[in-house]
Parts: sequence; C-alpha cells; structure tokens
Amino acid sequence: VTRVAQFSDVDVRSVAWVNEEQLAFEAVDYSEGSGRPDGAPGLFVVNADGSGQRVLVTRKMSLAGVVDGYRRNRALDWNHRLLRVPYPRSGEANEEVLIGKVSANPDSGPPHIHPLWLNVNTGKTRNTDFQAPHGVFAWMFDSKGVPRIVHTQVGKTRAAYWRGPGATEWRKIVEGDLLTLPFEPHTVDDGGNLYVTRRQGSEGYRILARYDFERMAPSADPLVSTP
Repeated sequence: VTRVAQFSDVDVRSVAWVNEEQLAFEAVDYSEGSGRPDGAPGLFVVNADGSGQRVLVTRKMSLAGVVDGYRRNRALDWNHRLLRVPYPRSGEANEEVLIGKVSANPDSGPPHIHPLWLNVNTGKTRNTDFQAPHGVFAWMFDSKGVPRIVHTQVGKTRAAYWRGPGATEWRKIVEGDLLTLPFEPHTVDDGGNLYVTRRQGSEGYRILARYDFERMAPSADPLVSTP
C-alpha cells in the first residue's frame, strides 16, 4: 500500500483513476462536522507512486500546503468542478477528464454548468459542443464521457432531457417544479438505458425502474423498492 496524498487541513474525497498511472481527487475541509465542505473542492492529480502531485483547479480558500505551494502551476479558478472521469479507451492512455465551469444563473436559480475537457498533464482545456438546452445545471454522462441526460431550470420549471446513442437532438422526458416531478433520472449505462427513481404507494416507497422510451414513462415493474 502506497500513500499518494495527505494534507493536514483538508480531507481527500472523490478519488478516481484517470489512467493506470494517475489519480484525480478533490480536497475539502469537513472539520466543522456539519457534513458541508468549507470552500470549493478544487481538483488535484497525482501519480500512483505519490510523485508529481499538481493542482488542476484551485480551492476557493487559499490553504497553506494545498494551493500556495503550487502557485507555479496554471490552475483553473475555483469555479470549476469535476463532472466525470471517463473510463480509459482501449489502446489509449487517457489524459482528459470532464470538468464543469460554474456560472451564476441570472434568474436566481441553480448555477449553470458548462462542460470542458481538461488535460491533467498540460492543464489545458478544450471546449465541448453538446448543444444542450438552455438553463443546464446538472449533467449525466455514460462511462465514455458522452452526455446522456441534462437537467435544466428556467424560472421555476425544471426539466430533464435525454439524448441516446446515435441521436442528435435532446428529447424532454420529464418536466415540473422541484416538488412535483413525477420521477427523476438516476443512472445511465453504455447500452442506451436510463434508470429513474419515483415514489410509489401510500407508504411513500421509492423505487428504481428502467425508463420505457416507447411509453415515455418509467417501467411499471421496479428493479428496487425501498422505504
């Protein structure tokens, strides 16, 4: 076992393998015990042997030993966060992760998120052209980093859009306000399947079901049901 990263004033979270040689992770301060991190999580990369640690996205608060010691790197500002680490493609040495640039919502709703590809070795970003609907505040990707679901909010109306394998247009699958959405997207897979959660019965059970694209509704047969 090799210790590859350790800090005295923040906690490591969201560790993921970028490739067979490098790991990406975030760092937050949970010292208050509230479960809410103090400051933005930033983003770091380190080699599997513990060498070559670099900051890719700075934390909102400048912490000694975490940010100040790496000022020489051209790290992105704190308003970027990790969205997805794609599974490495066969025969390729993956160097990129998906990050989201967070910007204020002019309608006072949840912040907008614009995805970017970030190279963990050069620190350079490249734009994406996912042609998503207006007002996206959350994304859901498959294992290759292809977007399948976007969540939007315009005014007080929330919606989720789906774009399956081979499709070019986003398709609205659910709409409502925060408290009346009939179901919520939960997971996508690489086979073009979507899994959603919804409430069922007077007991208030919550179920996980496959989404039926022909019926444009969750399947009546739950995969999992729990109080």
